[in-house]
Amino acid sequence: MKKFNFLYRILFASLIFSMACTDLSEVPYNHLSPDNFNKTKKQVEATVKGVYESLASPHDWRYSFMHGDVSTDMGIIPTRAGGWNSSGERNYHEHSWDAGMEYNRRVYYFYSTTIGKANFGIEVIQDKEKFYQEIAELRFLRAFAYLQMMDLFGNVPIVTTAVQDPNALAGNAPLEEQRAKVFQFVEEELLAVAEELPAKKDVDAGYYPRATQETAWGFLAKLYLNAEVYSGQARWADCITYCDKVIDSGAFSITSEYGSLSEAFRYDNQRSEENIFTSVKSSLAGGQSNALICNSLQMQIELSWKLQMPQNGWGGFSVMKSHYDKYDEDDYRRSLILYGPQFMDDGTPLYNGANRDGNGKPENGQFEITEVFDIMDAAASEGLKSTKYQVDPDQMSGGASNDVVILRYADILLSKAEALIRQNGIGAGDDLINQVRARNFETPKPLINAGLDEILLEREFEFSIEGHRRTDLIRFGKFINLDYKWKQNKDSFRKLYPIPLDEVDRNINLFQNPGY
Repeated sequence: MKKFNFLYRILFASLIFSMACTDLSEVPYNHLSPDNFNKTKKQVEATVKGVYESLASPHDWRYSFMHGDVSTDMGIIPTRAGGWNSSGERNYHEHSWDAGMEYNRRVYYFYSTTIGKANFGIEVIQDKEKFYQEIAELRFLRAFAYLQMMDLFGNVPIVTTAVQDPNALAGNAPLEEQRAKVFQFVEEELLAVAEELPAKKDVDAGYYPRATQETAWGFLAKLYLNAEVYSGQARWADCITYCDKVIDSGAFSITSEYGSLSEAFRYDNQRSEENIFTSVKSSLAGGQSNALICNSLQMQIELSWKLQMPQNGWGGFSVMKSHYDKYDEDDYRRSLILYGPQFMDDGTPLYNGANRDGNGKPENGQFEITEVFDIMDAAASEGLKSTKYQVDPDQMSGGASNDVVILRYADILLSKAEALIRQNGIGAGDDLINQVRARNFETPKPLINAGLDEILLEREFEFSIEGHRRTDLIRFGKFINLDYKWKQNKDSFRKLYPIPLDEVDRNINLFQNPGY
């Protein structure tokens, strides 16, 4: 008997979720059907909320960092005595991943869940005129999930119904045309929903984190920025158009400070005027709690005392020293990466043996962070650490309340700057680049006549550990040929990740990406 495709199977999970979110005092479980639920605004919004919540899983920070940064010269997860290669973490940095990788399977599964739930929600909302805005949100979330899958996996099947015939599941052939088809689908959906979503100025603070018109425009800008990669045709003018729509709306602004000092990355960053779209997290156990685990999962135990973390770090995820070395020494963004001998804020040395309960003993020597020397067996002190996201003093079980940033206003400014440079040559994006850059230098160091090399560097500095590096390098034609220590392969097919093996095995109409 054939297995059901995942997008078919999640119908049942979606149905259970929708039932759980209706008013149980009015309609008992065994009487729920498409005829008697999703009729009220409360019920419909509960359905929409469930789709937003399904995005929490792929935007657990580890997944964006793994696929977007560890696969480049920015991030690294070396194997240590405590493990750290049970799911192939090292393989991403080595470019030795395959179709059986667990992180690939999870992310494909998570986005498929979002798509399936969105399809289900669209179908079962009965009064489509009354709830046009909620339907637009569901279509936005589905388009966003497809945008992410197109970026990572390329040739994914397009499914717009909640139920598929298990004997005729959606396919992705011919492969040479499928990614462009997904691009067109995402473009059409985002253009359509931008006309239906509310403007940010027309909603109150309680509307957060739901998508607004500006959110759709922002992702259209990002879609067009990468259009040549996704569809084979450059769309720089369209990128500029939709960047301008976000800019001209006046809905967002660059914060005066960066990183953990700014509202964009605080543990209460839901108030940020820079963040356009985020994945909401909570430090409460069970409430999207595996959220921003960077504060615990990436920090060494000793840093728990320095950073006043409520639990000890595990020491896994790290930043490459080669990334750190590229920064101007006066760039504030560089100071957010910890390297070398460590001190407390008052100048007291941080000693080996420190943990969340106190400092170590002086006789143990000062704790020092080094670069990674051995990717196969790294010491606990090896691997630079980013403090970009502020420590949540109430984090529990590895989770934190910092909402994970997916799109922020700085990206809109730098995306427009890049498109202008590509259209008009060096210097065309200087003003925009320097708007973003200015807050990071006590003595101004504006760029003059910046070209593509300069903006790629600026994006590397600005979006460190945010998961953008792989996409940027592919767009600039440097992902495959980029050299760094421990990179094993330069296969051109690795610009796409493989479609998970179990997805291909269960669907005779789904074909693997070339090379895998």
